[in-house]
Amino acid sequence: PVRAPQPAPALAPAPAPAPVPVPVTTPEPAFDPLALSAEVERVLAGFECARLSSTVAPDRRVFVSGSVARAADVARVQAALQGLPQVRQVVADVGVLEWPFCELLAVVESLTPPQAAGRGPRLELSHASGQYREGEFLVVGATAGQAFDGYLYVLYVDNAGDLVHMLPSPSRTRNSVRAGQKLVLGGEPSAGAETARQYEIVPPHGRGMVIALHSRRPLFDRDRPEVENVRAYLPALQARLERLQGAGAAEVVATSTFLTTRP
Repeated sequence: PVRAPQPAPALAPAPAPAPVPVPVTTPEPAFDPLALSAEVERVLAGFECARLSSTVAPDRRVFVSGSVARAADVARVQAALQGLPQVRQVVADVGVLEWPFCELLAVVESLTPPQAAGRGPRLELSHASGQYREGEFLVVGATAGQAFDGYLYVLYVDNAGDLVHMLPSPSRTRNSVRAGQKLVLGGEPSAGAETARQYEIVPPHGRGMVIALHSRRPLFDRDRPEVENVRAYLPALQARLERLQGAGAAEVVATSTFLTTRP
């Protein structure tokens, strides 16, 4: 017998290809320079004892300049700003101004008069370069501002936070001055110079700061120790400035200058 051919099995239809998902892109929010500037300022305000300013450019670059209190904070500023949305690039020009100078300079700047010739006090160092070696002597010329008679305070601060009151001092207790009056504080060791206070350069070496404050009224009710720490002095000064301001007599102007000492 002849077997009839069997019908070919029906082929199952090929499965339809799986749909390819189309990525959904969320449009980037419109660039808002004012909002970004506010966010940058918020970030910069989180750095302790820092003096930083910033500018946001139309091309989304952020320019930041000023100083921070620690070397490690320089990189932290850059990283924190680069992590903000919409920041394309951070251009930083940030230096280090360590404690106590960062705090002291903030106070001085708050008391620095607007640009008006002769209103604030002036300082001159015996070494115009501001460079001193161990064993040399610091001599400071301090001139009261031209705006009013009052009281002149001059102090030297080293990088450990120790502060020396050059005026008033045990050898020069009177610090009342006429407007524009100049005083010379300190002296070189020489015969017949025993009456001048001498300020010899000793360790710790590094950055130092001289500050002059010219006040219409006395800043303190009693003499302060000739040598003290900034942690004790600064709160007392700030409290006195607040009291003078509350009494409507906060006419205090200031200036400062830096120097460097080395072995």
